[in-house]
Amino acid sequence: MSRRGSSNERREPDSVGAPRRQGKGRSEPRGGREAVTQRILDVAEEKLSARPYAKVSMREIADAAGVSHALVHRYVGSKQDLLTEIISRTERHLIETTATAPSDDLRGALGAMWNDDPERLYRYMRLIVRTALSGMPLLDSYEHFPATRFLAEVAERQTSAEPVRSGALPPRLVVAGCVALLLTWTSIGPWLFDAAGIDEWSEEELHAGAESLVVTLIDAAIPSDDTPDPDAAASDRTDGVTSEEPGLRPDQAGSVET
Repeated sequence: MSRRGSSNERREPDSVGAPRRQGKGRSEPRGGREAVTQRILDVAEEKLSARPYAKVSMREIADAAGVSHALVHRYVGSKQDLLTEIISRTERHLIETTATAPSDDLRGALGAMWNDDPERLYRYMRLIVRTALSGMPLLDSYEHFPATRFLAEVAERQTSAEPVRSGALPPRLVVAGCVALLLTWTSIGPWLFDAAGIDEWSEEELHAGAESLVVTLIDAAIPSDDTPDPDAAASDRTDGVTSEEPGLRPDQAGSVET
């Protein structure tokens, strides 16, 4: 007799690691809560970096992540909670990239953040700009931005160890200017590059160009052991050639593949 309908028959799963059903035909992926949460955050970051905050729905994020709307709420919370978690994890990561940089070297710290994972950083900066322009107060979602504050503290340590130059800018103002430059560069790049006539540059050249601008700003405003002194450089100039100085010059800012 056929056992097709036997209640004692043990059915094997269609595939190893098949998802569990989660009501109304939706499935809850396996892999652990942490892995699913990170996938939700990845999708939300991508969506929120490409479109205004108000135009991205929680259901859209859930569908793209392959989970239910309810699961997003259970694992992360509201859309504002999602934004807070995205900011929090990225800010932590940015600070972690500076682990090997000297604690009083602004160029080293900012360069580490800029070059670690350009694609991820660009996406994050676009998210920050889009969210701010959408009219949502960012401080309602995240009280502080530790990475920028970290850079400001590095700049202050660097200036405290060196004589203050005449007309030097406050170190925190310099950091604010660098961050503002990079936010603009990553957010309105296509328009900016076309207007400036550098739209044919490669991504690597544009990335290195932004770093060169930041290095120039830092060297002009904040002294360091290997920053050329303008007066000394002028006195060394012979036949239109300036003697080489140690350290990273603006034209030496490295590029990375994106």
